[in-house]
Amino acid sequence: MMQIMVNKSHVVGYEAGRTLTIMSLPEGDFVEVVGVADHDVELPLPEGACLRTIELHAPWVVPLPTPTIAFLHFGPSMRSFQGPVTLPQNRKRLLRKS
Repeated sequence: MMQIMVNKSHVVGYEAGRTLTIMSLPEGDFVEVVGVADHDVELPLPEGACLRTIELHAPWVVPLPTPTIAFLHFGPSMRSFQGPVTLPQNRKRLLRKS
């Protein structure tokens, strides 16, 4: 997985009822921005990372920080996690660890 720093002003919105994959690292939580979870079990995670899912009980508007840290993977389908972000207060379910 490639890590880059991106200077941008970006806000992402997610609808209530959606299940999102979050990549958690010691430096924070990174929300999925590109791709779908179909191949997440095959993702090469950074050292210390784990994937979790959250189900949104309300709409969530996420202002990404400037600069944003973006993790990109160009495997069977492109995948990107960006942040770090502050997660809404939802129950999280651990998917897998690196």
